[in-house]
Amino acid sequence: MARLIKHISILILLSISFYGTVMLIACTANYKGKKLIYSMVSYVPRKGGQEASMLAELDRTENFEIIVLGSSHAYRGYDPRVFAANGIDLFNAGSSAQTFETSLHIAKHHIHFTGDETVILDVYPVIFEIEGIETVQRLIVEETDPYAAFNLVLQTKDFRSINSFVKRKICENDTSDWALKGYVGKGYCTNPDTLQTRPVADTTEFKPLDKNIKDFVALFNFLKIKAGRVVFVSHPLPNDKRTVEMAKFLLKHSKESSIDFIDFTKDRRFDLNDFSDPYHLNQAGVKKFNNFLIPSLYYKASLPK
Repeated sequence: MARLIKHISILILLSISFYGTVMLIACTANYKGKKLIYSMVSYVPRKGGQEASMLAELDRTENFEIIVLGSSHAYRGYDPRVFAANGIDLFNAGSSAQTFETSLHIAKHHIHFTGDETVILDVYPVIFEIEGIETVQRLIVEETDPYAAFNLVLQTKDFRSINSFVKRKICENDTSDWALKGYVGKGYCTNPDTLQTRPVADTTEFKPLDKNIKDFVALFNFLKIKAGRVVFVSHPLPNDKRTVEMAKFLLKHSKESSIDFIDFTKDRRFDLNDFSDPYHLNQAGVKKFNNFLIPSLYYKASLPK
């Protein structure tokens, strides 16, 4: 038995040494103008990006009237400058493909709640359906707090997360691997393009993952305790025929008799000139959306006038 334990221990040490050597080479060697690891695995993100700038700025933000959480609909859809022009201090803490799990992570580790702020949670049917590996890996690499990054590894229990964390440690002194375009501050990024052709309508069946529903409930319960008000908002889309009764779905899983839900999904005041692609508003569309939203927020969320 002692001999077997010895052989197993040696095998484990050799495996760890081999893994460490491979990761060290992959994270330091260049291939076709970029780090080798990016050619080996697609899910490990490059260093730098909206998350890095947003989290660093959020850590320095003590008070705000509104904070936004959600996917790219959020960080490309709510312009703090438009809200500031209306006398409202907003911080956009959305990020690419942000799931409810990572929204909760950001809320716990980076938002300084006072109990007076309103949280806008941008709800989008796809976020209830995706695995969410992209946003977890991006946060592991971009986290301003290494302990919070490691907490994500423990939370996900995924080998991909271990790879991203090891990459983070090896490359922690590196500069960004790419230049972020369109970041204007407080988490928000602009989208200048204009959609040319109306996209084909999405007619697929809504199939939320059980894990995402559980994470949504956990996030909502956390925000109910910490924030002054939670408002759900559905971002405009150029063509979406999915029969998702989002209001009923949110009511059911939030276990509330009534919720603040503002639905712009099929708002006919938006046309192709307001979108940059089939999923996101361009800058003109964002300004239009935000100016429509603000009066609704005053009514729905009882913001100070």
